[in-house]
Amino acid sequence: MKKQKLAVIILLIIGILPLAAQNETSSSSSQKGIQKITSTRHPFLMSFSIGPNFNTGGSEHPEYFGSRADVATQFDWRMSVGFARHWNAYLDIGLSFFKIQTDDLTTNIAQALGDKLFPGLSRIKPSASIGIGYTAEMGRWQLMPRVGIGRMSAGGSVKNQTIEETKYKLEISRSSTFLNPGIAAGYRTSNLCSFILDISYRCPLQPCKATYTVAEPDLPSVTETVNSRSWANDLSVSVGIQLHMGLDKKR
Repeated sequence: MKKQKLAVIILLIIGILPLAAQNETSSSSSQKGIQKITSTRHPFLMSFSIGPNFNTGGSEHPEYFGSRADVATQFDWRMSVGFARHWNAYLDIGLSFFKIQTDDLTTNIAQALGDKLFPGLSRIKPSASIGIGYTAEMGRWQLMPRVGIGRMSAGGSVKNQTIEETKYKLEISRSSTFLNPGIAAGYRTSNLCSFILDISYRCPLQPCKATYTVAEPDLPSVTETVNSRSWANDLSVSVGIQLHMGLDKKR
């Protein structure tokens, strides 16, 4: 909770400072009129946003993969570079904050010990995506649809056990590749800064897998595979700020 409050405070500070600076300039030169918003043909944009992340994938096979809360916190840091008029390529680094609920005692103990040593670390689920975006500007307003592909990791485990020469192995992976369409609406407060509302959806392109293998002496091993499309299957609605770099030249 402290990390979430700190992130919100940082976003507010970063967004308010450019606005305050603009207001001070405008008041000292009110006769010159309102500052004109300009943009470049190949801008570099950097945005920071935070908001709720809604689980749209449910909890498929929770006895293997566990489950997560219906609503979590999502933070995104996105950077984009323009390569043609209105078009840009972007990199998005995301952090989802949720705890995996499981009936497995070993996993629960490991999470508890990790939280004692590094509070909140077990809740961080990182992701990264790359893609193509488009920016349409109407005065101070911006509309920025995009689509990309990424990878999310929600952890995993491997357990081995031997009982009377029979070996049992359970491998669980909650990592998944996802398709990532999204759209952001922004309002330019100055040539440097915009306030944005961002909507992002992650759709898994492949299921996560759990494999259970039993190997008995002198017999072929038997493997059972269980799939889940619950992970990297969510919708985020975030607010934040976007910084515009290199906007000294008019388009």
